[in-house]
Amino acid sequence: MVHSADSEQPGDSAAGIQILLAHEAVRKRPTMYLGSTNLQALSRLLQLAVKGVLWHYRFLGETPEQITVQIASDSSATVTSSKAAAASVFLEQSARLLREECSRLWITQLRPFLHLQGVNAMSELCVVNALSDHLEVGIRGLENRWCSFQFEQGVFLHEEELPSLLDQERNIQLRFCPDFTILDPATFDYEQIQEAMHSLSKDFPSVPLTVIDAR
Repeated sequence: MVHSADSEQPGDSAAGIQILLAHEAVRKRPTMYLGSTNLQALSRLLQLAVKGVLWHYRFLGETPEQITVQIASDSSATVTSSKAAAASVFLEQSARLLREECSRLWITQLRPFLHLQGVNAMSELCVVNALSDHLEVGIRGLENRWCSFQFEQGVFLHEEELPSLLDQERNIQLRFCPDFTILDPATFDYEQIQEAMHSLSKDFPSVPLTVIDAR
């Protein structure tokens, strides 16, 4: 499989060689990133969303105080993270980096220790974005200012400022709805989600993970 550089445009760079944008590469071979397209793929997709948010914090030198996952009756999932006293550098850089993480499949600076070994790091949030029918990310910046990024099937739509409706302890709210034209139609399985979150807690033991089934 050929992954394109993020600046490249789709098309044929040479006879028989297809250049794909990041979201196109993921959508073309979803099982490469999720292992399957069946029911288990949903819990895996949600696991990648939470993992991507956790790595986002770690890269910016912060640890969230709480991660909450909520499953809704419309087949969407929302991941909310909280950090009451986030450093100013986190609030300044979070929006720019999150948009990059949702758009680029390989980001070397996300995992500096891997970059030193000559290994590129995959952005989990790019995979989630590509395999979602729609995805919205809300980010709190300085002075409790919120902005939102909207994506559809991995393609960036627009950015907008939001009123400060969320409490000042929350930093990120990521909501996505899986794309069931690629994944098998199904609903999130609560037990599988619990297992996926338990697996994540081994890598991030200091972060409480809560799952709410609001269906």
